[in-house]
Amino acid sequence: MDLTKLSLDELIESLMTHEITMKKQELEDKPKKNLAFKTVHHVEYDDEVEKDIALITRQF
Repeated sequence: MDLTKLSLDELIESLMTHEITMKKQELEDKPKKNLAFKTVHHVEYDDEVEKDIALITRQF
């Protein structure tokens, strides 16, 4: 691409296209955040703790 032969409108269009492409690539390259839970088996809870757990799981 010869910048000396581009019109101002073509140059602006080319720069805008480049900026959009860079923003899309930046969004795709961001690592995705994953949510993990640690599980505990065979634990007895009292009623209050069971209610709290039920409330938390309903919010997800």
